[in-house]
Amino acid sequence: MSNNNNDDSSVYLMAFAFISATCLLLFVFLFVVMAFIALVFTVLALLAWNKPYEIGILRVEPVEARTFVGLGVCGAITVPVCAELVSVLADYQVNWDYLHLMLIGGYSLGSVGIFALMGDDADVPVNESTRYVQIDPPSASLQKPTSAPAPPPPFTFASWDDEEPRT
Repeated sequence: MSNNNNDDSSVYLMAFAFISATCLLLFVFLFVVMAFIALVFTVLALLAWNKPYEIGILRVEPVEARTFVGLGVCGAITVPVCAELVSVLADYQVNWDYLHLMLIGGYSLGSVGIFALMGDDADVPVNESTRYVQIDPPSASLQKPTSAPAPPPPFTFASWDDEEPRT
């Protein structure tokens, strides 16, 4: 009787388990890092909610702050809604004990993720005098005097005399 222990399937199974565990740990690490970045930037956004806020070379405008928080709230709402949609369409049971993780992940992806995708305009030089341009309406002295349009000619009915003249 021969004992065949040359089967390498256990080696492949262990390699797959190691790769899967590494991917899971990487996912958890990225989740924690993005949640921390979202927390720090949200505090900065709340400080810059009504007036610009500067820390060193970082300047946060109120529009950027409101956009950041708004995208985060949209992401926090979207992730559980999509989870419920998947559970209804795919007949999959969602474990709602992890709702807080869905909200944190959605806020992080919505705010940090979309802001990262939008890009940074820091490499584009902006002249402060032209950043916010206010356009004043033209004054009355610069406008050309407009003459009243000529009245249209009075209405007349068309002539329907299409008979040929008799000679």
